[in-house]
Amino acid sequence: MMKKIFRIISVFSFFCLFCGSGYLYGDAGATGWFIFRRPQSTTPRAPVAVAAVRGDLSGIFYNPSVLGTMPAREIFLLTESGMGGELFGGLLYGQPLPLGQGAGIAAGVIYYDAGRTTLYWIEGGDLKEKTVTIQRDTMGIISYGQAVSEEILVGGSFKVASSNIAEVEGATAVGVDLGVMYFAPFYEGLSFSLAVQNIGTASEFIDKAEKLPGSVWLGTSYFTDLTDRTYMSAGIDGAYILEEQRIIPGLGIVYGYEQFSANFGYRFNTDESKLHIGFGAFVGSFDLGYSFSPATYLSHVHRLTVGYMF
Repeated sequence: MMKKIFRIISVFSFFCLFCGSGYLYGDAGATGWFIFRRPQSTTPRAPVAVAAVRGDLSGIFYNPSVLGTMPAREIFLLTESGMGGELFGGLLYGQPLPLGQGAGIAAGVIYYDAGRTTLYWIEGGDLKEKTVTIQRDTMGIISYGQAVSEEILVGGSFKVASSNIAEVEGATAVGVDLGVMYFAPFYEGLSFSLAVQNIGTASEFIDKAEKLPGSVWLGTSYFTDLTDRTYMSAGIDGAYILEEQRIIPGLGIVYGYEQFSANFGYRFNTDESKLHIGFGAFVGSFDLGYSFSPATYLSHVHRLTVGYMF
């Protein structure tokens, strides 16, 4: 009886979290396991996933083929704040490999903790209580990317995640990403990116397996040096969420002056996190990034990344 009560409470907590926390940063719909697509860069998706950005390993969450352009070993930290009590962050390590024209490998872990809450129930006529973690998700990722020619890069990621609700019920999921990037030889600075993301399966949570947020993503961007000290990268992209049969288009632009940069992004067909405003700076071997996304219904989202290349 006790186990059944906790299962009911955990389901309720899950749906409260799903509807009222960070899941809505990306508009949760018919799919679960949002940790598979929650990690995001402080630079808009199109520029960072189509043209490699120094110090930003988070491009592997969009298209792992960017590792084919990795110039040096790198440690990369990303974190995000939004709803009160939440904890979200990740740590990645990547390095180039001496294979062919260019290759790189990266591995890391992503962690999400929804915070603590107290559950109450009646047992034997007495009021009982227990303080538990609302939800805890962990995801491990390993990615590989390689140049197969001067114009084409290919890559893939393997991801394993676990989720625990109210310290009572848990589930695991496995997913893969496959990506390809093409640098147009007919127009310098123009590139295209295609990726299939989060294709896999999950074990059952209580009596139902949550679907992974599988998607097909296509983007294009253009990079150019404006002067000896300034540059610009602009791109458009669109993600098709398979289970939701929904397209989320977006655009992004990055303007850089020497070691400083500012970026702007906007997503369509979504309720939350439409606008993206970010800044970056190179300080020696460090790359610092910050972005802000104002919320419509929930809390504003702040992201911070730190990359160290050596």
